[in-house]
Formats: sequence, C-alpha cells, structure tokens
Amino acid sequence: MQLYSFALVFLLCIFLYDLDKRQFYRDLEWGEYISQDWEPDKIRSMMGNLRHFRLQSSLEQTDYKLSYFTDGEEDAGEIVTEMLLQDQLSANVIVSHGKFLDIIPGRASKGTAVEYLRKKNGLPVNAVIAAGDSGNDVEMLKVARSAIIVGNHIDGVTAIPALKHSYVAKATHAAGVLEGIEHFLTQQSPKNR
Repeated sequence: MQLYSFALVFLLCIFLYDLDKRQFYRDLEWGEYISQDWEPDKIRSMMGNLRHFRLQSSLEQTDYKLSYFTDGEEDAGEIVTEMLLQDQLSANVIVSHGKFLDIIPGRASKGTAVEYLRKKNGLPVNAVIAAGDSGNDVEMLKVARSAIIVGNHIDGVTAIPALKHSYVAKATHAAGVLEGIEHFLTQQSPKNR
C-alpha cells in the first residue's frame, strides 16, 4: 500500500496538508457543499426551547457544527432528530460519550468527508485508512475499508455490525492508530498477497 499525503477531518471541516509548504489549509469547496440547506440560527433557536440540552462553549462550535451537552438521556438523539424533522430542518444528529450531542449539516458526516477527499484525489478505496474511538466516528469508519478502532474506544463501537471489518487496536490514542496502520500495511505488503 502506497502512503499518500494526508488530510484531517476535524470538526467536520476538512484540512488538507500541503507537503511542500508543510502546512494545513481548509478545503473551501467542501464547506460550500455542506453548507447547502444548513440553517444553524434556526436550529439554535429550536434547541433553546429544549431544557435538557445546554450549548457547549464557543470553542466547540464551528461554522458546520452546533455542540450541546445532554443530561444523559438515552433517547437524546431521537428527540432532537424528531424536532428537526418537525421544523423541516436538514441536519444530522450525533450523540457520543453518553453526554455530547452534535448537530451538523444534512450533507455532512466524517464518512462523507472521507469519501469526498478520496474521490477528489482519485484514490482507490484501499488507499484510505481511518481511525476513531467513539460514536462520532462511526460513519467515517464504515466507509473506510481499512478502519482502526483504538484501544480507548467507547460508545459500544466494537459491537456495531457495520464496523466488523475494523481492526481493534490494543494500544490507545495515537499509539492505537500507529498499531492499526502497521497492521494494514503488513496486510498489504507483497509477501502477504
């Protein structure tokens, strides 16, 4: 498997790495694509009427993500999704870590971001490796043929049937990512074909 330059799907913005300049830059084409039908002010207003959700700090908010704390209700995602549907607002709801709720544009997910980058760069499916640890990474891990679930995973991600193709690392955090990359590179080496 050949290693290509890399990109970060971070806070639902895509940051590409320019190898020559040794810096990240934001992919504006992606932002334009996901902003269609995105109405954050209307969603913020709707959420203000729900007492079990508190807006997280401004550091957690982006142009394409509204982040809230929940009171730990198991059906928090369903409640917000139903309200969005009633108000005819196009958005996706992601619950993670049992207490965080993110609302993102209807066209956005980490999974669609990975596919966008793969197609934009003309990469084959097996050229992408994705790593994650929680519910907010599920869509990204689903689309990556080489998916890594790091050892500090939560939200029951290892039990999700659509992620059974994933490599579950023993190591945590970045060490788990490196363990997973080594696993996939070893699988792809000519001597293992």
